[in-house]
Amino acid sequence: MTSVSNNIYATLCNGKQIPLLGLGTFQSTSDDVKEVIKTAVGIGYRHIDTARAYRNETEIGGAIKELIDTGVIKRTDIFVTTKLRGTFHRPENVEHALKLSLEALQLEYVDLYLMHSPMALEYRGDDAFWPTREDGTLAHDDIHFVETWKIENHPFLDQKELIDLCKSNDVMVTSYSPLGAPDRPTRKLGVNDIQISVANDAETFQVNSLIKEIAKARGCSASQLLIAYNLNQGMACIPKSSNPIRMEENYKALKVSLTDDDIRRMDTLACNFKAYPFKLWENHIHYPFTTSHKESPASS
Repeated sequence: MTSVSNNIYATLCNGKQIPLLGLGTFQSTSDDVKEVIKTAVGIGYRHIDTARAYRNETEIGGAIKELIDTGVIKRTDIFVTTKLRGTFHRPENVEHALKLSLEALQLEYVDLYLMHSPMALEYRGDDAFWPTREDGTLAHDDIHFVETWKIENHPFLDQKELIDLCKSNDVMVTSYSPLGAPDRPTRKLGVNDIQISVANDAETFQVNSLIKEIAKARGCSASQLLIAYNLNQGMACIPKSSNPIRMEENYKALKVSLTDDDIRRMDTLACNFKAYPFKLWENHIHYPFTTSHKESPASS
């Protein structure tokens, strides 16, 4: 039985269509991600976002293969994005990295291949994800980037200048962390035991009074409003969830229509909050976040 989708699509500069609402799989573990993908496709998701760094490409590929083999979807029904790990940025390593991902995903092609970060690391082998120097710091590599247009975007972070630049050059923007990464734990990354801390109030976005006011007026949840904020501006959006109830709730954001005034009012919340400031990388020669960021947006 074929699964159907009512997603919204945009056309890329090469003529290929991309579903605007996708499923993020960062922190979706290999233990549960296969069932997550199958559930998501059943709900209607047709855009799956993964990366070599997430270490779940094999399981995601297995789920997609099963869905295709059982006739639930065709390969052309699903849009798969994966990403180039920073250790493979040197031109001679890019094709090899892509082939590793294709092998793990059991696919002949991916629909979108992104640079995961503009900041390169030294290549120390296929499985050396966090190469370090003798002093324990990350082994940076000076490989300049050309285009990396997958960005964090939500009302609490003003990205208008970058988004307008992309649109003026027919570059599609994909928004990650549209909800502010509320379930992201404080965690160690294994390099000098550096900890990445997050906002104290993980639900700040959803409890903001203006967000709640506009969501009530539009008959949707705060999470749906935050996703619709991106979709209504023509951007792809990849909220992460492994909870079937939340995945279905997020998917219903496709039906939320916002006015220009709704967008304008939400834009007044901008306070340069970044859920992912990539502090571990701030000494990299190509660190892109040159302005300060706030640890938590105001909740009132």
